[in-house]
Amino acid sequence: MTQVDDVAAAMAAVGLTADQRVTDLTGRDRAAFRRLVGWDPGGPVVASPTPEECAARQTREAWKTPRLGRDREKPRLLFRGTEIDRARRALAAGNAPAWLEGLPVLARQVADLGVDRLLALIPERAPWNAAGSFCPACFGDRSDTAIHAPFWRWQVSKPDSISCPYCDTRFPHTDFPEEGHLELPRLGLSYAFYLTPEERQRDWRDGTGASSFGGGPTHVSLSGEAERCALNWLLGQLEPMALAAAVTGDTDVGDAVRAVFLRLADVFPQYPLYTYRQEYYDCEPAFAVEHCNDMPAAFRRAAFESTYCRGDGTVGSCHYPNAEWGCSRLAREKASHGQLFLALMHAWDLVADGCSDEEGDRVERNLLMEYFLDVKGLTRRLDNKSGPGTAARVAAGLLWGDEEEVAEGVERFHRLLATQFYDDGSWKETPIYGAKALVEGLWEVPELLRQRGMYDEVPLLRRTFEVYAATATPCGTQPALDDSAVDFSLPAHLRDLARLRFGLSVPYPPQRLLAFGHQRSGRSGFGGYVPRLDMVPDSDGG
Repeated sequence: MTQVDDVAAAMAAVGLTADQRVTDLTGRDRAAFRRLVGWDPGGPVVASPTPEECAARQTREAWKTPRLGRDREKPRLLFRGTEIDRARRALAAGNAPAWLEGLPVLARQVADLGVDRLLALIPERAPWNAAGSFCPACFGDRSDTAIHAPFWRWQVSKPDSISCPYCDTRFPHTDFPEEGHLELPRLGLSYAFYLTPEERQRDWRDGTGASSFGGGPTHVSLSGEAERCALNWLLGQLEPMALAAAVTGDTDVGDAVRAVFLRLADVFPQYPLYTYRQEYYDCEPAFAVEHCNDMPAAFRRAAFESTYCRGDGTVGSCHYPNAEWGCSRLAREKASHGQLFLALMHAWDLVADGCSDEEGDRVERNLLMEYFLDVKGLTRRLDNKSGPGTAARVAAGLLWGDEEEVAEGVERFHRLLATQFYDDGSWKETPIYGAKALVEGLWEVPELLRQRGMYDEVPLLRRTFEVYAATATPCGTQPALDDSAVDFSLPAHLRDLARLRFGLSVPYPPQRLLAFGHQRSGRSGFGGYVPRLDMVPDSDGG
């Protein structure tokens, strides 16, 4: 590879111009393009960082600095002192719900694994993004050729491997070597993945014989999926462990959560931006977020031709087919990226006081503020995946004392609710997609601002719940309509919200509708119900 000064020099080095449409490239120009994106040897690599990347990074750091080190009362997000005291009284009186009684026990079990074992689950680089996974040992026989929901068995006692629930094969496995590679030379990263027998017989970059996700070809990295399972499991422990530490005062649990936050703050700045079709941006993440819909081909790394050839993009300015819609640095895509940010913010809000000033600034600058600017940058447009990003603005504004962020989040809340529901509360798309933004995080906006009386300012939200209550079937499900499946029901936390905030009863469905033949891994839905401490009954009758 030859190093060049900038993107223009990279295109010139292979004889391409910025205005050439990727879909029109043939012959020698297509061969040149393959070198430009790193598929064939001899291509140029732009020296890192460019002035534009430096400017993007400087803008981010300038935003962070004035928000660091402020004296703030904590906790100040969803779980405030009144909710924590209520939970303590419920535990002391013996009338706490089962999930709350079990929370300290489970949190202690995780903490007892030891901090070193927990930190070992955090990789130095971002894991391969799992999408369209399959089991090489039994796909097409016992299992599907493309499974969109997480399905692998993973154990914390065997963190470097996964096993298939359909055939019990454990991976990585010598019979299924990872012979495909995706290189990110500017960031110094390399990813390996499995190639099917059909892919190995041809140029696998055309996508023939690959798995698929969202209409595009994908690969399964067995080592990467093991890393992803480990990291996802650990990230999922932080909010409940922080809750347990706050309620019980267990310092070992709180210390474990803080140690994980500090380790994440060390590695997260190096994690690249990627999409849910396993397309990676080989550039400074701040620059990538700013330009995810308009990125030079020289900075884009993907395994398949279809990534570059869809749409009207040119060599000089082209975006991935899903771009902002599917981007993340730590989760799977735009919506789960925002959901994870909210969970981390709530966890940090509960344990931050146990850190030194230097440690707190490090976590907030390198992890939480960095992550927030990703979430904000990836939710510039409003769509049904923008619920978490809207709530993120309010959470960030409250935690860092920025009323402009709070106001922006509130304004977006009203606009987003109006894009999903008519004035009478009925959905504009389908029951499932009408609820999508609410389910994934939009509901947190009025909860975060409940003490400011926000529920009085959202009559449309009440009407929305009234419609869901009125249209529920006797089984508690919603009407089957288009892509809203016959077994869809309003998730438990939204039913609780309707009951607690508006006095509305939305019927509960049976625990499982087994007649509809779910995969063994279970339906992923929107991410599971996380009980909120505000919903714990008060043992004092308050």
